[in-house]
Amino acid sequence: MKAFPRLNLIERGRERERSCRGISEMTERLQEISELFGTLFQTQEELEKPEVGVVTGEIPAWLRGTFIRVGPGKFDFQDNFTVNHWFDGYAILYKFDISEKNVQFHKKFLQSGVYQRALAAGKPVVTEFGTRAFPEPKKGWFSKLMSNIMPIEVTDNGFGAVYQIGSEVFAASDNSFFQGVDPGTLASLKKHDCNKLFGVNMICPHPLKDDNGDIINVGFSIGMGSKFNIIRIPGQTSKKESSEELLKKSKVVCSFPTRWPTAMPFIHSFGLTKNYIVIIEQPMATPIPSLATCVMKGQCYKDLSEWRQDSQNRFLIIDKVTGKFASKLEFQSKEAFFFWHMINCYEDENNQVVIDVNAYPDASVLDTMMIQNLRQCILTESTPSQPIRFVVPLPTGNDLPPENENLVTLKSEATAVRKGNLVTLTPEILSTEKGMELPAINRSFQSKKYDMFYGSSCFNESVYTNAIGKITPKKKETIFWKSSNFEFPGEPTFIPNPTSEAGEEDNGVLLSAVTDIRKDKDDYLLVLDAKDLKEIARASFKARVPQGLHGCFVPNGSP
Repeated sequence: MKAFPRLNLIERGRERERSCRGISEMTERLQEISELFGTLFQTQEELEKPEVGVVTGEIPAWLRGTFIRVGPGKFDFQDNFTVNHWFDGYAILYKFDISEKNVQFHKKFLQSGVYQRALAAGKPVVTEFGTRAFPEPKKGWFSKLMSNIMPIEVTDNGFGAVYQIGSEVFAASDNSFFQGVDPGTLASLKKHDCNKLFGVNMICPHPLKDDNGDIINVGFSIGMGSKFNIIRIPGQTSKKESSEELLKKSKVVCSFPTRWPTAMPFIHSFGLTKNYIVIIEQPMATPIPSLATCVMKGQCYKDLSEWRQDSQNRFLIIDKVTGKFASKLEFQSKEAFFFWHMINCYEDENNQVVIDVNAYPDASVLDTMMIQNLRQCILTESTPSQPIRFVVPLPTGNDLPPENENLVTLKSEATAVRKGNLVTLTPEILSTEKGMELPAINRSFQSKKYDMFYGSSCFNESVYTNAIGKITPKKKETIFWKSSNFEFPGEPTFIPNPTSEAGEEDNGVLLSAVTDIRKDKDDYLLVLDAKDLKEIARASFKARVPQGLHGCFVPNGSP
């Protein structure tokens, strides 16, 4: 597969030099940490009561609230059964309560239905991403027979994200459920089924808040052909208004067919601008007919998912008000790519939509997360991610733009060329440093023109391993925080300083939960200055801090 276009010949030389240097450093690093690396992926234990941390440095006086995170945490069961993939681990919630007196750490398993049933059975009884479903011991023979004949049961394991609807917190993942969480105790609350609420079979775990306070999300349904669905949940008008009331007022704004009528597309995130919803339909899909027999055949979602390399990514730009496509033209990438996270989207001059995404040339990264390999520090080779920028020029009148010439008028190396009704997009590379994941921005700049973003690492060897990076695309500059090869920071979360003035994009702190794999070292909550990534403070704990995925910060006194 061809790589993304490089900046120039000089940069190609620099990349080769970095690659050779990186291989040597990687080998030394793997030898150093190999015996301990697998501890990152051991089953977690709950805490009976919160642990008070030891704070070094000085946490800003304005930083008061609860930092809640979630990730896979239960991998092992009795009779030596272990799930196959990191995404199959059952969700563990953990939080850091930051007060004037101290920082407290607590963690509990999300009491999802599949977690409780797996505990009883000693293995998964519902199909997960990389682990098949096993018979449920307490079921009779007829129930077991019907579970093999009926379509696949969807997991409710909410290991992937934490977000708010109104004043309430929910855990979710790439399925059709989201479950309430008590921020004070981490107790699991009511579970919501998106099929019953919105008529969708799956929904993104990363909803976005619109400028007016409404929450927008994207789901898809497979009843009468595979369709995307845009969902709008109204914003909270008073602190007394519960999420239940908001969900009753929610509605499906529009529905439209996916590229393949008989396949489920993979969609983990989407983008918002001032006027548009941005969906990138990527060439990874699951054939719907295969779902009906996967339990009987002992298959999992990973077995069924198809990477359709010859099908480029489609860019769908939908008007937020009307629910209609913003243009009759079709937009697609020149080369296929896989992604989990859009970084940000916004509208620039002349009705051009800027779309920043953290992209992989293919989906091989999914193979790097097999549990047994991770525990043995076997990092299978995969193509690393890279932040890139697409520009979609929307026609402003009835006349079609010219053919066979670049329609992008912004100062960008991205291109958009029309031929007939199809506009082919090639990206600008935002950073030559590869390997970033879990991108984060100052959410005040969501849907707006912005200058920087932050990220950490996935399970591959790169400059982001054991590090947090700050990327400034205009300057083509990346700066890093890193402590040692043994410390693994989680997703950086930007918290703005409440005294920030308009335009002060990096006036705030980054929070990151850091796991240290050395036995004699504590894990900790890290507080970095978002301007220069200098450490401000940390709160250390004896209890193990999980390697999670996503989280949210709930300030004290927030709605």
